Amino acid sequence: MRFYLIILSIIIIYICNTPLIAQDNIKIDSLENLLSKSESSAKKSDILVTLFHSTGNIKHKKEIAKRGLELSKKNPSDSIVAINTSYMELSIVLQDSAITSSIIQKGITLEKKSQKYNISLLQRTRIVDLVAELYQRSNQLEKSIEYSFKSTKMTENGTFETEDIKQRLLAISYMNLAKRLGTIKDTKSLNYATKAIKILETSKIKDNQLIVGMYGNYTISLRRAGLYDSALVYAKKTEELLPPSNKAHKAKALQLIATIYMELNDYDNSKIYAQKSVNLAKEQNIEVTYVMALYTLGKAYRKLGQYDSAIVVLEQTVVASKKVKLADALANAHSELAHTYKEKGDMANAFKNLELATHYEDSVTKIRQEQETKELAVKYDTEKKEADIEKLNQEAKIKDLELKNSYYLTVGAVVLALVILIAVWIFFRQKNVIDTFEKEQAKLRWRRAQINPHFFFNVLSAIQLLVYEKQTEKVSKYITGFSYLMRQVLEGSNQENVSVEEEIKFIKTYLTLEKLSLEFDFEIKCNPEELEIEDIFIPTMLLQPFIENAIEHGLRQSTKEDKKLDVVFTEINQNILKISIQDNGVGRNQERKKQHISRALEITQDRKKLMKDAFDYEIIDHKDENQNSLGTEIIFTIKI
Repeated sequence: MRFYLIILSIIIIYICNTPLIAQDNIKIDSLENLLSKSESSAKKSDILVTLFHSTGNIKHKKEIAKRGLELSKKNPSDSIVAINTSYMELSIVLQDSAITSSIIQKGITLEKKSQKYNISLLQRTRIVDLVAELYQRSNQLEKSIEYSFKSTKMTENGTFETEDIKQRLLAISYMNLAKRLGTIKDTKSLNYATKAIKILETSKIKDNQLIVGMYGNYTISLRRAGLYDSALVYAKKTEELLPPSNKAHKAKALQLIATIYMELNDYDNSKIYAQKSVNLAKEQNIEVTYVMALYTLGKAYRKLGQYDSAIVVLEQTVVASKKVKLADALANAHSELAHTYKEKGDMANAFKNLELATHYEDSVTKIRQEQETKELAVKYDTEKKEADIEKLNQEAKIKDLELKNSYYLTVGAVVLALVILIAVWIFFRQKNVIDTFEKEQAKLRWRRAQINPHFFFNVLSAIQLLVYEKQTEKVSKYITGFSYLMRQVLEGSNQENVSVEEEIKFIKTYLTLEKLSLEFDFEIKCNPEELEIEDIFIPTMLLQPFIENAIEHGLRQSTKEDKKLDVVFTEINQNILKISIQDNGVGRNQERKKQHISRALEITQDRKKLMKDAFDYEIIDHKDENQNSLGTEIIFTIKI
């Protein structure tokens, strides 16, 4: 009988499977019309988010999120557009994917950014609640509840367009908090759920889908508190509010009512509602609901002493459960059959079904253990930790085997030998992975270091030239600047990445020193200006070789008086940084005539491969109408 609550929980999840989110009352076609007339990118983005929440169809949500991404690409500097786009993308991930620590980190970063910009309070509360959902999906319940409380407080203390909107959002926020508190069996769960229902029933909310979801979740809270009479009232309200066309959810709601009647020991009504659910589920071919309703109906027959009818229905439950491969339902059905045959006095069939129930319970336990093993694999970062867990499990098994007789000791020895072989295989596989990783890192450091001698040679050549020209003051400045650059290069040789802030400082120092031996102008810009350069990291020594090429083989060979070099950092979105290096020198054709071999390109291509395509780049030759060179531009796109 211990699987009964599991089955009942599945029923409730089916009925209340739509997250409680604030939806706007404006019709979708009106929003589309408003979207077509809007000129502001931020306003268009806000309308897309409203559209996103106005549909429950996941396919339609994905289409809207795609439109948001296209809008973001057209307006890369608009922070509100970027935040709204990231919000919709993370909401889709919440529906489709397993939640990893990196996904949660994206949610936290999004929530922090939403505080910096003029985002509406409604959207900010949505983002906070999204983080709460991400934590809940990853079973980090305390963090989920922390963010849910934060969302509730923001709503309680916030000012919205109308009081009706605030009441609607507050009801949703209270119910979401109640759901999450309920997962840890906190008694305050029912208090918040009751607050939500009071607001719902005294407000002007007419959203039937929202009301059904709220009543369904309130039913869960009441059942957890053991208030079955009240739970029955709201379960029936849920069923009555469902439109007749929604037969699938009707069948599930009827089954929920039947299970609550069972908890109230009202077996006659439980039988009536279970039979209705069976008929509707069979008509709509809803296999899981059909299995559950059959089980409840069979149990009601047994409780009423109608053993022959109970056996017929429970045997049908067994057949239907096998069809959909529900091991827990099979265990339940056979357990109930065992009780029925025992009460009827047929001990042979009672024992037979009891054995079958035990067999399927063991299968469910095995499945659950396999699932737990998979979850452990996600939680731990390395196979070594998995091996440690396996070792602890085996130690427990060994202690247990010591209490067995010689037969079981023999079997245990065989099992232990297999485990040791697996552990050895895992150990050597892990060692091979670590060795491979270290070799790749060593190659990457070696390739990066190849840039340094070339760079040092050019700098020292410039110092030598100034010494020959007896420009003592410039030599002193050059040596001071060079000492800083050399220190940065040496320190960076063991660092894979450097912040954009440090890279800009490095480039400015380098270009300032180059200006001592060549007259040219340079400019370094960030787009947008408030770009958080201290928090964005790029590969070390990635830009310097190309800046050096631009000066040595572009500007230095040029006869122009207004030599210019521009370096621009642009945030495309939260995940992509674009860097442009552009000079107005002689271009690459002239460079090829001088038979220069670019080691920068060769080394950068190797780094790109070793770093698993963490960045990409392209080279653009700018020319005028007569195909005369206007200079060269290098564009990097880097994942951040």
